[in-house]
Amino acid sequence: MRAMTAAVLFALLVLPTGARAQDLPESSPEAVAAHARGIAAYLAADYDEAIQHFYGAYELDPTFYVALFMAGLSHGNAGRGEQSDSLYAIVAAHKQRLSPYFRTRLEAQMASRAGDREKYVALNRKAAEAAPGTKAAYNVAQGAVGRRRPAEALAALRTLDPDREPMRGWYSYYSVYTSAVHALGEHEDELAMARRARAAFPNDLGPRSLEAQALAALGRTAELDRVLDEIASLPAAEATSPGQIYTMVGLELAAHGHDAAARRAHEGAVSWFAAAPVEQAGSRLHRQQQAYALYAAGRPMEAAAAYRALAADFPDIPVYQAWIGFLAAQNGDPATAAEVSARIEAGEIQLSPLNSSFFRGLISAARGERDEAVALFDGTGAWARWIHRDPVLRSKLGGHPGFIDFLRPRG
Repeated sequence: MRAMTAAVLFALLVLPTGARAQDLPESSPEAVAAHARGIAAYLAADYDEAIQHFYGAYELDPTFYVALFMAGLSHGNAGRGEQSDSLYAIVAAHKQRLSPYFRTRLEAQMASRAGDREKYVALNRKAAEAAPGTKAAYNVAQGAVGRRRPAEALAALRTLDPDREPMRGWYSYYSVYTSAVHALGEHEDELAMARRARAAFPNDLGPRSLEAQALAALGRTAELDRVLDEIASLPAAEATSPGQIYTMVGLELAAHGHDAAARRAHEGAVSWFAAAPVEQAGSRLHRQQQAYALYAAGRPMEAAAAYRALAADFPDIPVYQAWIGFLAAQNGDPATAAEVSARIEAGEIQLSPLNSSFFRGLISAARGERDEAVALFDGTGAWARWIHRDPVLRSKLGGHPGFIDFLRPRG
């Protein structure tokens, strides 16, 4: 009974104050306990486990639509958007049973799935205003930072405490915060938050990556070298590796004018991937990160061969085909670059609308079509951290007034 009570209290912490009873059904403490286990797995980014617990909560109480909504979020975070859509449709048919907070968050997620990121931000802002201190404020920040409004993102995040619910244990708080202050050029704040992340997740590679990138932006290479030595001694995680971190650090160093240190980092990345054990080196994720490391290190011919091999082995992942076109433009093959760009535009290479514009912009930039490249990037209304440090974009578009304006925060 004590464990059950603790689970129920934990679930209550992630719901807004004053939520209607339908959000947490009073009739089934077992369902609430299953939901709490789902929340714990969700915070740990174990989305498959979270989904099973959320489904279990819904099966125990078929009126528990918040659990079904959380299952939809988990599917989306795991990259399974179609399953999210199906679950959101079920919940939407019963949205009158939700509190205004969760009804608004449901509408926000459906807007995001429809590609309307501005509506996503606006609806989450509405939810955050109705229920201060809830995850909706984080969602505002996540959406705003990707819409070139890092100051808005930062203001939303500062209404939450990463050491308290609902952000405690939620690593993405730190990554969104550091992205926002990085875009604003506030690298000391970026470093301070990265070190808070490291204290919260002492055994993870992610916080060390945030710390290393902040030190790179500040040009504090002696401290950076110590962090990179620590990183090199750690094993690769599921989605992050020391080699990948070396790559990002090298790009960050180069973007901030530290060319010699950048070359050392890129050499470290290439060496790390080359020395990986055979069983690790054969994985798709390892090969993908290695291909990008070769590109970042200024080895476009080797990178092109790596992406062609990935495209051949994983034909159902269209981004590899897009990379072939981008690297063809760099390697003196304009015909292939133009063909791939046309296929992306026609939808034959099925990227998301955002990635479609980004890759067409990258190909145009590599071909020297500066105005077209800037128009494609600017037309997205979106920002991503990699853009300001991409070597081709910095080389080809660095002095273009439109690109400079594109990189400027909007709010």
